[in-house]
Amino acid sequence: YATDNGMWMFHRGADAAKRFKAIHMVEDTARGVRSIHAGPRGSAWLGTDRFGLRVIEPRRFERVEMPDTTTYEEVVWVHGVDDSTAIVVGQGARVAYVVQQGADPVLLEPAGDPLTKVESATLAVDGVSWLAPRGGIARYVDGTIEPCVALPGPASAIVRAEDGSIWAGESDRLVEVLADGTPGRVIEGLARPIRNAIPYPGGFLVRAGRLVLRVDTASAEARTFHVPPAEPRALADAGDGAVWITTYGGGLVRVQPDGRQEVWTSADGLPDDHLGWVGPMVGPGDLQMLALNSNRGLALVSLSSLDASSKGELEQLDAWLLPTPETNGPSGCLLGGSQASS
Repeated sequence: YATDNGMWMFHRGADAAKRFKAIHMVEDTARGVRSIHAGPRGSAWLGTDRFGLRVIEPRRFERVEMPDTTTYEEVVWVHGVDDSTAIVVGQGARVAYVVQQGADPVLLEPAGDPLTKVESATLAVDGVSWLAPRGGIARYVDGTIEPCVALPGPASAIVRAEDGSIWAGESDRLVEVLADGTPGRVIEGLARPIRNAIPYPGGFLVRAGRLVLRVDTASAEARTFHVPPAEPRALADAGDGAVWITTYGGGLVRVQPDGRQEVWTSADGLPDDHLGWVGPMVGPGDLQMLALNSNRGLALVSLSSLDASSKGELEQLDAWLLPTPETNGPSGCLLGGSQASS
């Protein structure tokens, strides 16, 4: 489990009494893990603040030497292209490299326009990697960057709508990216900055500023989506059209496709009401769980207990608080099995 406070590893026990044990911090990650990618054969690729790119094998931990242009060895994004290849972005010089396991890093050359200088990699859809350059968004195709929509700054969110269209968030607006890379529909006047967006029936739920907005792509309208009286911190796909929303002080919210909200707080057994990043995890015995950054450490909640609670069949959630430091920084990444979320 990777956080601003380092990379933490834990072993899963065979029974409920020993589900999680032997937690320890991975060497040289105390200055923060910025991104994580699940590599082949159970490996994990870590982008760190001061220690560059690290690769963790099941029994080995190595440092990948990056060129000097990645100032201070800040690797801010590791974007998986396939099982053994990743795009690695260095913050200092705003450069990107293609790294294949066991090979030297190769500079990812922009295709013509200097606005294709990569800031981060943000989304993979149908085998295409969408990147956020200094101005607009771009596609990674056959080893080169193809510029698409030019924006005043890098896209702060890239998301695919229900109809398959790709949208980029920038400042206080969403811009559709057409198949030829040019802009299509534009939805303006949203709160700024747009932090992330999740597909939702009819359009998106967007976290912008201190608000959650429901955006209708057909009418180009946005309205405030009211959540518990606390600042929303993260949005994540909850499956079947539902969306998770974490809040800072108001607990966890699940929004159903029809707009119905389910709310859980510490009164229901949630380990903490001050939450950040949220993502799925497979626990012992294939137990489906939700992982949550919190002020008290890494919190894990059984999804089946959340479902039972929402039906009134359970008073207290099945939840665990792992003995890690506060994990509620802006980044939080989970590696469970062969899947990674960020």
